[in-house]
Amino acid sequence: MRRISVGLGWQNRASIEDFVEQAHVADDSGVSLITTGENWRREAFAPLAVLARETKQAQLGTSIVNIWSRSAAALAEHFGTLDELSGGRMVIGLGTSSANVSEHFSGIPYHRPMRRMREYIEIINMLISGAPLQYGAPTHQEFLNHWTPQAYRSPRVPLSSIAGWALFPLVKRADKSKCEQEIAEYRALVMQGVPAAAPRCTQ
Repeated sequence: MRRISVGLGWQNRASIEDFVEQAHVADDSGVSLITTGENWRREAFAPLAVLARETKQAQLGTSIVNIWSRSAAALAEHFGTLDELSGGRMVIGLGTSSANVSEHFSGIPYHRPMRRMREYIEIINMLISGAPLQYGAPTHQEFLNHWTPQAYRSPRVPLSSIAGWALFPLVKRADKSKCEQEIAEYRALVMQGVPAAAPRCTQ
């Protein structure tokens, strides 16, 4: 069965009332996933908290939040909290963004973004599951001993990460080797500048 996802934006001069009404229409129409992003003006998590209370069926997600503006631990708290508010409907969407955002907005050097993405995925999964944080990656040693494990409603919030030309999914239902092949084909198309849908196994 084909699933439909929509992205809604509460940015610029849009009103929160219109944003919520659009979400109501999408939810009532059977849309499977509603996402929202963030820009220089508004962040993504407060609007999603509103949608968590205003919708009943659709999954909710970010499209996207970057991995420079917040620590992995902070993102785990954000998504874990939203997962509780929504009754287990959150989907995490992360991206590596660009040097312009990481350095000019967040004040963090744009260094090894793909490695940072992989570390974020691993740490977020660890924290949301309620497992003790035991992580030795150099980028994240600053908070190794500052987290109290807390199991949220879902043992693992579905997570997809789109980082320019790469995709690192959490494969839950698909065969891993088949999914890796789909991801390789997706990367090749993106590198050639060919528009391509994300691999089925990551959706």
